[in-house]
Amino acid sequence: MRALRDFSISVADGEMLVLVGPSGCGKSTVLRTLAGLEDVTGGVIRIGDRVVNDLSPRERNVAMVFQDYALYPHMTVRENLAFPLRMRKLAADERARRVAWAAELLEIGPLLDRLPRALSGGQRQRVAMGRALVREPSVSLLDEPLSNLDAVLRVSVRAEIEALQRRTGTTMLYVTHDQVEAMTLGDRVAVLHEGRLQQVAKPRELYERPANTFVAGFVGTPPMNLFEAKLAPPAWAREADAETATLGIRPEAIEFATHAGTDTIAAQVEHVELLGHETLLHVRAAGLALVARTAGMSAHGRGDALHLRAPASAIHHFDAAGVRRPPQAEIGPS
Repeated sequence: MRALRDFSISVADGEMLVLVGPSGCGKSTVLRTLAGLEDVTGGVIRIGDRVVNDLSPRERNVAMVFQDYALYPHMTVRENLAFPLRMRKLAADERARRVAWAAELLEIGPLLDRLPRALSGGQRQRVAMGRALVREPSVSLLDEPLSNLDAVLRVSVRAEIEALQRRTGTTMLYVTHDQVEAMTLGDRVAVLHEGRLQQVAKPRELYERPANTFVAGFVGTPPMNLFEAKLAPPAWAREADAETATLGIRPEAIEFATHAGTDTIAAQVEHVELLGHETLLHVRAAGLALVARTAGMSAHGRGDALHLRAPASAIHHFDAAGVRRPPQAEIGPS
């Protein structure tokens, strides 16, 4: 069984590329092959100008940060930071310089003489990041580094990682299953599914122009509403049969009308999620289950009747294979 298929990607120097996808899609395998922890059966891996397929992990000058921090429990923070430098036999004064630099950068100077068990989860993650940075690696690989942190701490540490990457200019590949992390951290985001690369793009393009129905249904909280429809042929091909396709609309693109009209559809509210800054209305319209987003705390409740509409410009079109295509002007009934 192949973990990755036809996978080809380039990462720019100093870029933060985030790999995102469901569990088992192959994103961690990408990191492990880059680090030399897994062998590849074909293809070429380059780091800078070097082909590294036959190089050991140590020779690749790659640093990896794991979700479980992987700190040595019997070593102090200072000793953990210095350990990879000792393995490379750097002089003591150079080790001290790099440890001091990382401690200042990550604001962990007061923690240098503590053992890992005396640190919080966020502090341990900073030490793990510092241990990667002191090596001055060609590339840093982060494998779901925030998954063991609580929700509040994840937000703050995520911001710290982003600021750190900007300050150091380190090339980073960051793996996560959390699309919020992906969209907020990545210069570009690569979406994987079943070992195949689905799309690589800047976060905004990924959201506004998903390459296929998988990306459309995966990226976004809540994801895009997707439903089958029949597309009427264009005016110059009236004899052609209507084509089955998939249409999509983002929850925030659904509009609420005060009265029924030729451009509206009747809907009934089935469930309401009041989130404070916004409300998610789960509705049923023409037999379809849809989610609509509205700002603030909506007064709508379960069972309410609504009139919805969607601007033609907000409709995404995908062919029978689920691939994005230019929008059509005419849409027939499903």
